[in-house]
Amino acid sequence: MNVFHATNIEFDDFKNKFMHSNNTCQQLGHGFYFSDDFEGARQYGDVILECQIPNLDHGYFERFEEEASPRGLIEKLIRYAPDLNNTLTNWGDVKFQSKEQLIQQAIEGYVGMNHYQLCNVLSNDFYRDNPLEFNQRISEYTGYVGLNDYHNYCVFDAKNIKIVVRLE
Repeated sequence: MNVFHATNIEFDDFKNKFMHSNNTCQQLGHGFYFSDDFEGARQYGDVILECQIPNLDHGYFERFEEEASPRGLIEKLIRYAPDLNNTLTNWGDVKFQSKEQLIQQAIEGYVGMNHYQLCNVLSNDFYRDNPLEFNQRISEYTGYVGLNDYHNYCVFDAKNIKIVVRLE
């Protein structure tokens, strides 16, 4: 699928270390932002890159919504968080409650959130200093390379982006 990325910075390849380096918009979480609407992309920069993104699926959110609950995904993301013990203090004191009890409380705190909230809030709470790790886990657990909301796309990892042509 081809989509557009606008920029005012010259570069030849997307690199993860520059994720959000020129933009604070994180509506769909951490990643590189694209639009399937050329004119929509144009408002974000003077140089438009037409890019190819393999497997960028329009149905990402529908797939979540078909499930009874994203509980299994939430549980995996929480259990494998890089700083789990420290983050669990948001749900109680690990010294006085079991770790398992706090994990279950944390999971319950996310069940029922819409998918934009889930990705943003869970990433912020458990992967604050490791957004790329969060993106890699989401991709690994779901098989998707990014998220979308109609015409906007957030791609989790630069390795999934190929610049096709630079339009100015």
